[in-house]
Amino acid sequence: MDDAEKHPIPLFYRIVLLYIEPLFALNGAFLCLASPSHFLDAVSPHHPVANASSLALAPSAALSHSSSSHGNGDDALRNVRILTDMLGIMQLVFAFNLAVTLRVAGTQTKIWRVMCAGMLLSDLLHIAVSVREYGAGGVGGQGVGVGAWRLTDWINFGILIGMGVVRLGAVLGIGIHEGERKDHKGKIS
Repeated sequence: MDDAEKHPIPLFYRIVLLYIEPLFALNGAFLCLASPSHFLDAVSPHHPVANASSLALAPSAALSHSSSSHGNGDDALRNVRILTDMLGIMQLVFAFNLAVTLRVAGTQTKIWRVMCAGMLLSDLLHIAVSVREYGAGGVGGQGVGVGAWRLTDWINFGILIGMGVVRLGAVLGIGIHEGERKDHKGKIS
């Protein structure tokens, strides 16, 4: 019996959505909760703690630059800390839905496709706000041209677009085998 007969969800989707993406979401949650300045600097070229020197594409040192972050005592973000905490909590929910809910869904392709559709909607909205942030709508009407992207920006957009493509494939049913299947007891599911 080959993998397609055993499980209607291709192994590629299962590896990416059950293991890799939850780790990315947990990392985002950790950054939001433990080091919000680092998180905000990673997702916004206009964030006040971003170094002017980190706006240019630089070696991997740009990923571990210094900022005013001091863990949970991040004084520079005192007024928005509740928002970064809430975002961190939502990242935990996202990780849970990927790692747990999709596992519980098992071979139920409809649930996989609906969950991926919701995550794809989130990706599209994320892209929309990123275009606003990086484009002419940024702080002071100044955009950040692709040539001025930091290594962090390239990684963030690469992951966002890559995961969006995976989810789009799942939503469209690419590689997913649907239809009546017999379980190990011979019942049609």
